[in-house]
Amino acid sequence: MQSTNPWASLKRLASRPSTRFRWVQESELKSHIAQQASKKHGAHVPKAKQKKQQQSKAKQVTQIDPSTLRLLPDTFTDADGDEIPQISFEEVGQDATG
Repeated sequence: MQSTNPWASLKRLASRPSTRFRWVQESELKSHIAQQASKKHGAHVPKAKQKKQQQSKAKQVTQIDPSTLRLLPDTFTDADGDEIPQISFEEVGQDATG
């Protein structure tokens, strides 16, 4: 604080790789975030991290039965413009067309 430019001195000291200096305490940051969320958005999320983790666990992958899948007519056409008919799932293979 005794230097001619205290702000630059503080930034230089805090930016050193071996220094673990925090400009704002974690509790101050959380308080500020909660205050801004409440003031700007009317939101109050006491445990946002837990809420996000619970939501991601709740998502389940929907299983689709290939035999029930039907394509709309004219979904696929060849170079001549002719419709390529849908083939059954069992017919799908390396050289299959349709």
